Amino acid sequence: METAESNDNWLAWLGVAVAGTERAMYMKFPLWLNAETVNMSDKEIDQFISLCTHNFPKATLSIGMLHKGQKIGSEIGYNAKLVTQMKDTLTRNNVTQTVAFTVRLLTAAYSLDTLPALKNVKGITDSALYMYNKKSNEYSSDELSNINKLINMFGRNRVYLDTPFNLLMWQLSTTNRNVLAWSR
Repeated sequence: METAESNDNWLAWLGVAVAGTERAMYMKFPLWLNAETVNMSDKEIDQFISLCTHNFPKATLSIGMLHKGQKIGSEIGYNAKLVTQMKDTLTRNNVTQTVAFTVRLLTAAYSLDTLPALKNVKGITDSALYMYNKKSNEYSSDELSNINKLINMFGRNRVYLDTPFNLLMWQLSTTNRNVLAWSR
């Protein structure tokens, strides 16, 4: 999770910008606040969620679940314990605003039995999956099939993909021409 110190310069600039105006500044775009943690019971994630829900009640919260020390080839996928911890963290903090669950694309492909549980978190009426991959990996046909199934299980209008576009679209189009609906 980013520390407050890394944001001090931006916050100082914002304070000067606001102080220098005679009228209030309003954002005309949706606010998306992101944090990632390896420990859902960590006090820092609770503090982040509390600050967001109190100060930015209309913002989308994006919480990433990291696997500390997990290697591809060992236990692949987001296990039920981690998904339950995520749900419990949001419930414990009385989150009711929109939440986007940030997950690695390849890890999500092996989580068909666990990630759909994030569709139904007590108190949250709008949730989505934000699946990302920074590298231009080649995916097996099983992985592509699983990604497609997960998108359909969670809901096409509830999934964001952040991947190298050409590679993923090419691979998905060779597997199934109607895989993605880019809505939202």
